[in-house]
Amino acid sequence: MVNRTLRWILLGIVALVAGAAMWFGSMLYPWIAMPDEPVGSIDRKWKRVQDWARSPPALARDDAPLRRAVEIIRPVRQELRDLGLDEEGAAVDPDRLPAEARGAIGQLDRWRRSGGGLGARDCRRSHGVIELLALGRAVLASARRADENVDGIVRLSSSLRRGGVLVEAMVGMALADATVRWSRARGLPPPPSLVAERPRVEEIHAALAREAACTHELARRSTRSAPGLWGLTIERRSPRGSFADPWPPLGIVRPAREIVVVRKALADSLVATFPHRHSPRAFLAATRRAFRVPAKSVVAQLVFLHAPPVVGRWLRQIAEIDRELDRQVE
Repeated sequence: MVNRTLRWILLGIVALVAGAAMWFGSMLYPWIAMPDEPVGSIDRKWKRVQDWARSPPALARDDAPLRRAVEIIRPVRQELRDLGLDEEGAAVDPDRLPAEARGAIGQLDRWRRSGGGLGARDCRRSHGVIELLALGRAVLASARRADENVDGIVRLSSSLRRGGVLVEAMVGMALADATVRWSRARGLPPPPSLVAERPRVEEIHAALAREAACTHELARRSTRSAPGLWGLTIERRSPRGSFADPWPPLGIVRPAREIVVVRKALADSLVATFPHRHSPRAFLAATRRAFRVPAKSVVAQLVFLHAPPVVGRWLRQIAEIDRELDRQVE
């Protein structure tokens, strides 16, 4: 009788353990299962993204003068703000600019004359976007006409939009917008260089592709290269970083699968929006449909591009610049 009771107890424990294991497995499986799409198909789509992300060859020219300009102007950003250069329509005599700002403007002109390149793309660094904005404001506030320095800002705007990652491209848009506002405030026609190199809708898709390529590269570098049993590892929530929500059971993830999910999600989004890249309304609608954070991926939740609000703001800026340029040129 005792043995029979003991057997039933043991069977009950086994059933509970098996049930708990099955439940845990059903909760964990979506976090470690590879996508239904073959990896080869995902890689072919990703190759298209890499092609779209390539900058024009001319932008690979040396960017040393531009980086020097960033270094020179960085210590005097607050001094430039104190001169009121953050205000729209600001005007200042060039002699009132700090010597460092004048030196940075000289480096900008040297960069323009050397071809206006951004150098080899390195996803781990940017060109100092805050400093470039300060440089643009210094040039425009001190310019009395559309001179070589203003052309330098127009070239900088174009290069950042056509070759920078997303934040750099957004700074390029801001510089184009500031140049249009400068010409209107001065009662001058827009610089011919800006009319020729005005922002275009198709630049947005290319910038998103460059951002996707860097996002994938940085995610791949940050994912552990030595997973544990069965290719699994445990990710712990960082108290300093953003938390993905929901979080996988016990933090168990499959690093190789995480990168495939990121690659697939980014490629699917960019492939879906590519046919609409010339039409503002269609491109925005496609972006809203396509850029959705994939479920059950820690890395994707933390790094996925939140593109729709950025694209919407960018398209509004392009429309405003086009209206202003067309009005001033008439």
